[in-house]
Amino acid sequence: MKLDNMNKGPRLAEGRAAELFAWGDDQVIKLFRNPHWQAAEQEAQIARLAYANGVRTPHVYDIIESEGRPGIVYERIQGVSLLTVLATQLWRIWPLARAFAELHAAVHQVSLPELRRSRTVLQTDIQQAPGLPVDLQQATLRLLEQLPDADKLCHADFHPDNVIVAPDGLVVVDWANTVSGHPLADVAKTSLLLQFGQLPPRVPLVKRWGMEIFRTLLRSTYLNRYFQINALSRQQLPLWMAPVAAARMSEQIPGEQAPLTKFIKTQLNKKDFLHAYRQSA
Repeated sequence: MKLDNMNKGPRLAEGRAAELFAWGDDQVIKLFRNPHWQAAEQEAQIARLAYANGVRTPHVYDIIESEGRPGIVYERIQGVSLLTVLATQLWRIWPLARAFAELHAAVHQVSLPELRRSRTVLQTDIQQAPGLPVDLQQATLRLLEQLPDADKLCHADFHPDNVIVAPDGLVVVDWANTVSGHPLADVAKTSLLLQFGQLPPRVPLVKRWGMEIFRTLLRSTYLNRYFQINALSRQQLPLWMAPVAAARMSEQIPGEQAPLTKFIKTQLNKKDFLHAYRQSA
């Protein structure tokens, strides 16, 4: 379907793959930079499945073409991203970090075996990660093969800029990378993003110093709350960190390659990792 832009309002947000615009009074349109339709159709399908299974996420209205680009028309959620809130109201970190964990745990209650498999995506990303030393590539691939599998809904990009703080609670958006797999793989990815993820340019420099200090607190509060409400073994989480970090290197995020390489080496030699590894063997 091809439409003119009579409903298009101001740009609300942008990322590497898409831009978000107001669309009429109560909707938004996510316009993809890539003109091919596969990514838009895949994300819309997953977002609809998540919504139908009770996940707090915007309703999908339609897939359209605008400006020669595919776009998804979503329900407009009144609110701003969790990252934006934390950048200006750091004193809210404890309740919001706990709610962030509760939302993630709720996502993991949904089983969607028909989606792409997390294990397959991780394997491919590790194999294609430029700059990843061969010994670390082989070690993380071997480790991944020994880790358990599952069919739970895994967002695979669950971080504070993909969660909206709405008047009635938190809402998760952006299902572009979603897979089906083990929840601990998804928790490991979020933990990694909270530790190493680069803050977007829109965050003022004066706020970055304070947010860097609070990273550890946000991450620890999130993990503590998550494992309080989801009966998974926290001791097994270290096993997932190295493979997920190796896969992250395939995204070639500026400034992350060297820290991630060092992290993977350190993680594979940590005492708690070795203990968890022996326990799982």
